[in-house]
Amino acid sequence: MKGRPEFLPAAIAALLISFGTAERLSWLAQGAAAPPDGALRVVERQQAAEAARPPAKTYQRIRRISDKYDLEFGFRNFNGDPLSVWFTLDSKSVELSSAEFGYTEEGLKSLKEWRRQAEAAANAAEAEEVKSQYHARLRSYLASRGFRLLSGNQAAADIPKLARGNSKALRPAALQFSQLTELKNYDSEATIGAALSMVQTALKYRIPPSQIGGRHTGGVYPPLEALVLGSGDCDSKTALLASILLNWSNIRLIGLGVPGHYLMAVQRVPYHGDFYVEYEGNPYVLMEPAGPGWIAPGRVGEETQALLRSSAGLQIEPI
Repeated sequence: MKGRPEFLPAAIAALLISFGTAERLSWLAQGAAAPPDGALRVVERQQAAEAARPPAKTYQRIRRISDKYDLEFGFRNFNGDPLSVWFTLDSKSVELSSAEFGYTEEGLKSLKEWRRQAEAAANAAEAEEVKSQYHARLRSYLASRGFRLLSGNQAAADIPKLARGNSKALRPAALQFSQLTELKNYDSEATIGAALSMVQTALKYRIPPSQIGGRHTGGVYPPLEALVLGSGDCDSKTALLASILLNWSNIRLIGLGVPGHYLMAVQRVPYHGDFYVEYEGNPYVLMEPAGPGWIAPGRVGEETQALLRSSAGLQIEPI
């Protein structure tokens, strides 16, 4: 479930959006109609829908060995193939990624103290400039901690920035999916589907705590932390999937934030039965990384459909 933004300096919950991309996975929209941006559309099925096949037994094996994490995830792809990926992550990279994410009360207090002293030394004409500088410093501080300042003195985790900042460290995971592409002769749909299925089913659905070690997290795990913990919610899993896919080129992704939920979409021509939205004149096919449901690209849950069709509070953001 997507976190609810709260007023600073209270614990911040994540708002907004996140996504990823992939190399040879080149999907470019062609000849699409152009309803209003964000309007949910579906390509009418011209054949009976196939019965959903339940995933194979999913598993995760996560071990800390000296200065590395040894990770293995098993899952079933949407074409029915049982798959597994194995890779390692440097423990220092994991620790640094977590330590750099999340603002602290100490950081906010330091900014407030600067403002107090500046206002005390300012005359009436300078007071407004002090206020402006304070908000600029606050935005800069939050940005350095992976957050953005919203209207109404609220803050939210910057999921796109989080995904981009962790993509290089997740190159080992991306290489595993590249190898699957070669081994299984997958097209772009099957390759992205494999990454989506892993995130949905091999990682448990769990809402992160709002504070970890004195850091306000907005209820989000950074991608590396989500992997070594083997869990996350819609925000965390979307950031994780995006971080993996960002290791390739030629894919365009957007994030979709709706009240209480958050998902992503990839730019390509929709297939029969696909749910998609139009953004800047191009169709983007929906994906739900959150799990624990096994939902193929182009499919979304009934509750998500209702939220998207209402367009209430819908936010779209490119990655």
